[in-house]
Amino acid sequence: MIEADDQRLLLAASLGDRDAFERFVERHEAAVLRLLLASASDEADAEDALQEAFVAAWRSAGSYQ
Repeated sequence: MIEADDQRLLLAASLGDRDAFERFVERHEAAVLRLLLASASDEADAEDALQEAFVAAWRSAGSYQ
């Protein structure tokens, strides 16, 4: 479940607030990377997937419910 603070950050990000999105990424990147490292073939693949995941999150921040 997403926290209220995350909802506010994603709403701000959907309106173009890069700082809000940066705070969202900082809050979640370590956990997401740990998950990806557990399933990726190597660290570079995990880091690529991490970047792709957050790019997708940025692009779809306005449609998050």
